[in-house]
Amino acid sequence: MKNYPKILITLLFVVLLTNNLKAQINTIDSLEIIPSNPTTNDSVKVICRATFSSGGCPLKSYSFSKNGDTINMYASHSVGVLAIICHSADTLKIGKLNAGTNKLIYTLDANSVSYDIDTISFTIQEAVGVEFNASSDEKIEIYPNPATDKITISTNRLQVGETRISIINISGQLMMHARFQNQKQFEMHVSKLAKGIYLLKIQTNTGFEIKKLVIQ
Repeated sequence: MKNYPKILITLLFVVLLTNNLKAQINTIDSLEIIPSNPTTNDSVKVICRATFSSGGCPLKSYSFSKNGDTINMYASHSVGVLAIICHSADTLKIGKLNAGTNKLIYTLDANSVSYDIDTISFTIQEAVGVEFNASSDEKIEIYPNPATDKITISTNRLQVGETRISIINISGQLMMHARFQNQKQFEMHVSKLAKGIYLLKIQTNTGFEIKKLVIQ
């Protein structure tokens, strides 16, 4: 009989500790904007990785509102009663945005209770690179894009004569220039370029194309 108060106190402590841990573990682990360098032509999405105190933890619904350069997003999860840690990775669509810097405020709900809030800032750049087809049957591809070290420009037919390739930044400055003779594929090393968006101009004997190049 004398041990009952100690047992009750111990049980109460365990319950309080467990509830406290559960409250702390329903958290946002990370937020990521995709694509990584969005433009006004891109449909923007956010990836939220979160951890919940029990499983399962499916996304039930989400909504967002935009006020100026601030986006408020609310994501609601249905958390079960299984005694396991549950991880989620949800991709939520925002859509196309105007150029400028935005702040996303993300609120994580579990069973209609708000547990965590995180923020991420990102910049939308004006879309650049209007394409001018050299000819209707000529196709030009760039890969990889985004790139870090080297790019390959590939055409569907042999380019007779000289092909001139220029890389221009969004301010109109010529950053790189190369010339090739009688080839279908051209390689350029771009590791010295700063991260960002560029214009890639391909001038052939039949015309030219301007494409967007992303360096990351």
